[in-house]
Amino acid sequence: MNNKKRKRWPRDEVLYNKIQENEFQNFFEFVRYLTNKVCSNKKMKNYISCLIIWHKFPNLSARRAKSFLKFLREFKIINADIPCFKTLCNYRENSLTHNVLDELITESSKPLSVIEHDFAIDSTGIKTKLFSSWFSLRAKKRIKRRDHLTVHISTGVKSGIVTALMSRLNKEKII
Repeated sequence: MNNKKRKRWPRDEVLYNKIQENEFQNFFEFVRYLTNKVCSNKKMKNYISCLIIWHKFPNLSARRAKSFLKFLREFKIINADIPCFKTLCNYRENSLTHNVLDELITESSKPLSVIEHDFAIDSTGIKTKLFSSWFSLRAKKRIKRRDHLTVHISTGVKSGIVTALMSRLNKEKII
């Protein structure tokens, strides 16, 4: 058995607690900063701000995302004109919007480049509760496979920040 201690990176607990307690305020300030950095057009700033906030809460449907954005605007957390849910969906699927989002990713990763120089990559599997074959259910046959999600994670060695995720859906036998 190897009793060699792993190297631990010291963490400033006071700073860590402060960051955790102010996570949402920091997030919305960062959204404002990024949209001002990337967009010059006010209308596009509104769309990008809304898309980034919606992206932060991915389990919301388009209509609920619009409701949430209206709630944030009502309490003056954001100052964007909220487009209709269909416009949000169209922009989310538009290839031109992906160019702006790529620039946002580049801009938001700049502070990390000062801290991180080494990255670790690992793979893990997640067994889902979903069965993939609807035909087996319809034909009343016993299902022999379950969906299995393989995830490859790239993370910073010092900070532990996940910088990239890649997933793939596999079929796993459960017999």
